[in-house]
Amino acid sequence: MKEYKVPYCTIIISLATFAYSLFVCYEINGAFFGKTKIIQLEEYGGITFEHLKNFELWRLFASQMIHGKQLHMLYSVLSLLALGIFIERHVNFVQFFFIWFVPGTIGTLPNHCINFDTSATRPQISWHRDNATTPI
Repeated sequence: MKEYKVPYCTIIISLATFAYSLFVCYEINGAFFGKTKIIQLEEYGGITFEHLKNFELWRLFASQMIHGKQLHMLYSVLSLLALGIFIERHVNFVQFFFIWFVPGTIGTLPNHCINFDTSATRPQISWHRDNATTPI
């Protein structure tokens, strides 16, 4: 019988994402659940091209943990738990961390470097731009 491996990395990343995202939401909105404006996330780890030019590399990690919408965060954490528990049975802690971190960073960088915006997800950028008022 195969020995059961506890998925420590999955649990740590999931709990950290849950806790940090709720903390950021509470700091900004005064409530644990609610919507946060994209621009407000910059102080807590949102990325702009300027931050990367200044080698603020901690933002690559933090930006994957903050969410503008807490419902999105809950879905992300539940998905990470569901997939991570399965994947981490086959790889070690460090390998799983890189499986989470590298694709997350690759997915995050184009958003921030091309759009020069601080956001957690593409739909938020699209919504923000579609609803922006521009003078005629």
